[in-house]
Amino acid sequence: MRKVIWLMHTSVDGFVAGPSGELDWAGANMDDELWQDVWGLLGSVDTVLFGRRTYQDFENYWPAVGENSSSAKNELDFSRWIDKTAKTVASTTLKTLHWENSTLLNDNVAEGVSRMKEGRGNNLLMFGSPGLASYLMRANLIDELRINVHPLTLGTGRPLFNEVPGRRKLRLVQARTFKSGVVGLRYDVA
Repeated sequence: MRKVIWLMHTSVDGFVAGPSGELDWAGANMDDELWQDVWGLLGSVDTVLFGRRTYQDFENYWPAVGENSSSAKNELDFSRWIDKTAKTVASTTLKTLHWENSTLLNDNVAEGVSRMKEGRGNNLLMFGSPGLASYLMRANLIDELRINVHPLTLGTGRPLFNEVPGRRKLRLVQARTFKSGVVGLRYDVA
């Protein structure tokens, strides 16, 4: 069975975006070492899951990176990877998708993700999308959390988890400290 892996960047105080949706703080720490960690994960993935907002952010940013020859090598490579990779977007408001290899999942999202997990292929990776992640956590459909904790506080903003009822036992699989001060945590969801 395919796994759903959630990759998320967070501040030490548990926010995934600043009060106005700012994400610049996460990109500031994306050095070669963190990119190598991401590349290791991407080798086990053939489909990306997105919530609407994160999909639109990625769609507005990554194709332009690939068209800009002055972009950093890791960003260029990631832009090419994400363009050709299958993307599934959970949204009840979007009606059409324009980014290549994108599929809309607007009916029973939990059932759709469950079918994807039972299908053939490599793992499913969810970037960002904290609202979708909370929904999939409630439905017991996330198998692994990869949380990169950045060495800063935001004070306020969008929390890592929202509306995940009750306790959830996690099993720490790996903890790694990067030169940038980011701590990468990898958990199996019990």
